[in-house]
Amino acid sequence: MDVWPFVGRRAEREWAVATLRRGNVVIAGAAGVGKSRLASEVATAFEATVHVRGTRAARALPLGAFAPLLPEGEPGFNPLRWAAGAILSRAPSLLVVDDAHLLDASSAALTHQLADAVRVLATVRAGEECPDSVTALWEDDLGSRLDLAPLTDAETAVVLASVLGDQVDPPAAARLHTLSQGNVLLLRELVTAALEGQVLVRPDGLTWRLEGEVPRAPRLMEMIERRMGRFGDAVTSVLELVALAEPIGLAPLAALTGGDAVEEAESRGLVDVVSDGRRAAVRLAHPLYGEAVRLPVTRRRRRYGELADALQATGARRREDVLRIAVWRLESGTTPDPAPLVRACRLAWASHDFPLAIRLARAALARAGTDEDRVDAAIMLGTLLNYSSQPAEAETLIAQLPAVAVDERRRTELALTRAWSLALGLGRVEEGMELLSRTREQITQVAFRQDLSTLLIMIMSAHTGFEELLRHINALLAEPPVTAAVRAQALNCRALTLATIGRYHEAEADIAAAVGDHANWVDAVPVILLPLHANWSLNRMMLGDVDGMEAAMDNLAGLVGSGHGFSYAAQALALHRAMAARMRGRFTQAARLLQDARRFPGDDALTGLLVIEHAYVLALRGDGPAARATFDEGVTAYTRLGGLVDMFRYLTEPWVIAASGELRKGVEFALVTADVGRGMGAVAFETHALHTVARLGFAERAADRLAELASAQDGDLASLFAVQARASAVHDAPALERVTSEFTRLGLLPYAAEACAQAAQAWEHAGRHASGRAAASRAWLLAARCDGLRTPAVAHLTAPGLTRREAEIARLACTGLPSKQIAERLFLSPRTVDNHLQNVYAKLGVSNRSDLRRVLRPD
Repeated sequence: MDVWPFVGRRAEREWAVATLRRGNVVIAGAAGVGKSRLASEVATAFEATVHVRGTRAARALPLGAFAPLLPEGEPGFNPLRWAAGAILSRAPSLLVVDDAHLLDASSAALTHQLADAVRVLATVRAGEECPDSVTALWEDDLGSRLDLAPLTDAETAVVLASVLGDQVDPPAAARLHTLSQGNVLLLRELVTAALEGQVLVRPDGLTWRLEGEVPRAPRLMEMIERRMGRFGDAVTSVLELVALAEPIGLAPLAALTGGDAVEEAESRGLVDVVSDGRRAAVRLAHPLYGEAVRLPVTRRRRRYGELADALQATGARRREDVLRIAVWRLESGTTPDPAPLVRACRLAWASHDFPLAIRLARAALARAGTDEDRVDAAIMLGTLLNYSSQPAEAETLIAQLPAVAVDERRRTELALTRAWSLALGLGRVEEGMELLSRTREQITQVAFRQDLSTLLIMIMSAHTGFEELLRHINALLAEPPVTAAVRAQALNCRALTLATIGRYHEAEADIAAAVGDHANWVDAVPVILLPLHANWSLNRMMLGDVDGMEAAMDNLAGLVGSGHGFSYAAQALALHRAMAARMRGRFTQAARLLQDARRFPGDDALTGLLVIEHAYVLALRGDGPAARATFDEGVTAYTRLGGLVDMFRYLTEPWVIAASGELRKGVEFALVTADVGRGMGAVAFETHALHTVARLGFAERAADRLAELASAQDGDLASLFAVQARASAVHDAPALERVTSEFTRLGLLPYAAEACAQAAQAWEHAGRHASGRAAASRAWLLAARCDGLRTPAVAHLTAPGLTRREAEIARLACTGLPSKQIAERLFLSPRTVDNHLQNVYAKLGVSNRSDLRRVLRPD
């Protein structure tokens, strides 16, 4: 990678080449942005070029930049004319002057003089003072100036893919763009450091990913320090404080360092002052500047103390100020009181920053001096450990608390924390439910009793019939809930229950009500954002709305960010996005999402579901051995939750069995799964299990029950399943064609391909061989739009066998172009076009352009 390929500046190169045909060009930009490389690429379009470069050393000498090109001897009384003659004797078509802002006065004047006889291409650093003779190149109508902007994020991704030779993971490309800010030279150093530090890797041999922070290699840091330049102690103080605390308010920063120092740092381009609501905030001008500020431990601690004092002196009126002061006090070692740490911990929890929240909770527990402080800190830490997949530690923590007299709030929260650990974390369901029931009998305040009832209902949901569960939830909602948190949790539980029994529209209303009110409950129970959005996604899945599934995850990501500080969220985002991708036939995307999500430590149930979903994808691709091995791994990881959540496992296993070559066994398993779902009253899961039977080719065994289920639930997807099963069972090809179009409209391409393949078999059964060939061709084309779909319905399909020319003509014919226009476009005769179309019709089993369009462009 000594010389990077020239990519990302094609448009600028073409503009410069074209402009040089009629005038001079000056390329301006920041250091490292790629000015010199662009100039070199532009110069390749000209036959004879002369290159000179301005340098600080040569600037002290008259004609210093041109000295290597000038002959020996005395220049005479007119040095410029002598030098111009020497340069023009080379008969150049282009003079390239790099770093023209560094030219001495004579070299600048010579460049200006030569511009009358030869085209000049110059580069200058933006913001640097240039000689008048250089600025005249674009100011006196002698030429044009191109201000070269940093690479955009998209251009950075293109450059990285070209340099590295393979696809680059979007998050990795985005991170490298952020660190380089589109500066090509800095990007190169970052990539070099990341490769040498083995954090830019290809774990799958195909896609480059960043696994860790880019090492701060010496060359990289030297480049950053050169960009920053030299500055005094006052500016150093500004940079140290901003590096530790950005964004930091301008007022507290100025109070600590003085306004003049902040102004100087801003004028040097080291910091930016931006608006932050009613405050002005200060940030580093480049994300790597903070790395160049090296603080000894003692000074770092002192700086954090200064920051906390300064922010507290300004009033600390914003809610995030409480969190920042607590963290800074903790960093400075000046936090004897646990109460501010507990308050800050709750804010970090509400912000879904679990690592920080746990750190604050542990610090509060360590500093607790009273029984009340110890209980408050333990409740927070236990809650956070539960939601960070550490229920055993949470249970031990709460169980070991000394017996002390506590008020009803603390008694309630202790019971909630421990019951969560026991029932939902460790699988000790009866113990957890008994604890909640016993505590509820002892509590008199309605709000706390409702908190206990809410968790009891959540635990019951995996072990109680749906009608009974709905009675409990409706009773709680009818009381009504005292707090928004209880109402949101009850609505969430009811939404999942309603969706499971097929009442999707009611479920959607409950989800919308809870999501719409999230500002009123998110601080109290921020973690239910995850199950609420997961239920939203599942509800949309049962309606066949993959766009809605993705919208739910987009909304969740907007509220919790990437979820990397909240392992449940990171895994859930990946799981539901992968399910949507699988339903669309985007198996490669689904597999990548699932593999990436396994890097995050998380809940074993979610981890198991991620692996099982990956097995589903492998099975749909026909890779039986890999699907079986992956499925078994997922089942092993998936140890705790049962009942409703287990249905996802049982919906996957028939496909794994079928992909392993045991089709009838897979069908029997799907029928057993449907029976289990029916026994539970899980209408949605029974429907999908029976549709699996139809997709695997045994529709006659599922058609009657699917018809019953279609009338027992909301939406059109179940009806579509029922129509497909009935049509496949009785060989109704036209109905299967209509089902294919509906699945295609919904974006469910694997379903569409399978239905179309069944239509082809039905046409053949009816002796309509031409129609059968047409449907088979359409099915093959739909399957080809998926990433390797190899289910039993489509495995026997073969490519239509069009030549490249036939495919090209067929595509143009589908757009409505007549043969004459197609012939003109392809430089053929109309007769040749028609002959090719007849071959296409014969291969695809159609007889006219309308049928051709139906086959090749079904959507």
